[in-house]
Amino acid sequence: MFLKRFLLFADSEALWTNLLANAVLVISGGLSFVVTLLFLVRTAGMPVRAPATCDWILVPGHALDHGAPSREFKVRLLRAARLFKRFPHARLLVLGGRSPGSERSEAQAGLEYLSQHQGIDVGCDQILAEDQSRHTLENFQSALRCLAIDKNDGKREAATLLVTSRYHMARALLMARNLGIPATPYPAEIKWRFSARQAVLILWEAYLVHWYFVGLYYAHAVGNRSMLDRVKKN
Repeated sequence: MFLKRFLLFADSEALWTNLLANAVLVISGGLSFVVTLLFLVRTAGMPVRAPATCDWILVPGHALDHGAPSREFKVRLLRAARLFKRFPHARLLVLGGRSPGSERSEAQAGLEYLSQHQGIDVGCDQILAEDQSRHTLENFQSALRCLAIDKNDGKREAATLLVTSRYHMARALLMARNLGIPATPYPAEIKWRFSARQAVLILWEAYLVHWYFVGLYYAHAVGNRSMLDRVKKN
């Protein structure tokens, strides 16, 4: 699924930084990848800390399974629904556009699941959907246009909880914070249960985060403003 999105949406800058990241991986003898992998494993295994307050709940989408939320997306939505019931004055933002070949967006499918299976009134003003983004970075670029990041009450930033799968948390958190979203991680799963499938997912995420880091450092090194504007708040 990611390969389809990459081929459809990758631009020249993305392709160049991907080649550069692969070169760094080879030149370092894989060391740069190992360091990134350890960072992801540590993030994936973080304990869940009960939040004292919550103003926003962000839920990144996931590729749909025959037009319905995938198992992983359901876990994220379930966690978000429980948070929303605990903090009824918070705003819940479900992110995700249409996957290639899908007739509806991930956000739309997510809202339907929240309504039908979690009893959430998705018609209220506190439930929002962003259904134009095509991947994780665009999720948070679009979220910036929905969030009131400045100051929630003139004294503090809005308390924003990021609810996503543990294997995905490191990449999502990096992208959100670099764009200026003061996100606090709140993993969808209570505990990270390691399995063969999780191993594959965490390895793939490590590759993507490694690519993200290399692209970010490259953009800083050469002063590429167009790249920096896409991934980092000024």
